[in-house]
Amino acid sequence: MTPLQVDLCVIGAGSVGPFATAFAAQLGVKVPPVERGKMGGECLNVGCAPSKALLAAAKAAHAM
Repeated sequence: MTPLQVDLCVIGAGSVGPFATAFAAQLGVKVPPVERGKMGGECLNVGCAPSKALLAAAKAAHAM
């Protein structure tokens, strides 16, 4: 097995990780993203985004 040759390793795929990985790749840097859990991090999967969707649904139901 050949070792992976990289220039930079982005740890975490939360709000900044994917942006940092894409930006570095555009500069020609060999960069693997590393994430222990789901891509998107806590905010996207269980925090901010799902909470806002739940609030929007509740407001729509209340308006009816």
